[in-house]
Amino acid sequence: MLKSICNVWLAVPLAGTMAMLLAGCGSSLSPEAQAKRMAGACQTRYCSCQQEELGILTKTLKVPVEWRLNGDAYCPEGYQLKFDGPPTSSLRPS
Repeated sequence: MLKSICNVWLAVPLAGTMAMLLAGCGSSLSPEAQAKRMAGACQTRYCSCQQEELGILTKTLKVPVEWRLNGDAYCPEGYQLKFDGPPTSSLRPS
């Protein structure tokens, strides 16, 4: 009897936690809407164009972001806008 009560007490919080994690993974925005948001967000944050999912063991290829006349960022075919860190420079202060 005690084992079954313990199993229920463990299962309920675990199920709730899993539900919250899975809900956070999904997005209610269409891919087109997400791309439009990224195009605007890259005006104020560092972004790069990264090659779409190649696999876990492959190096991600990056190319510079291209800009439309209205200020929106976009990428060449086969690449996606992703947030990135600031570019590194070979000119470092001494």
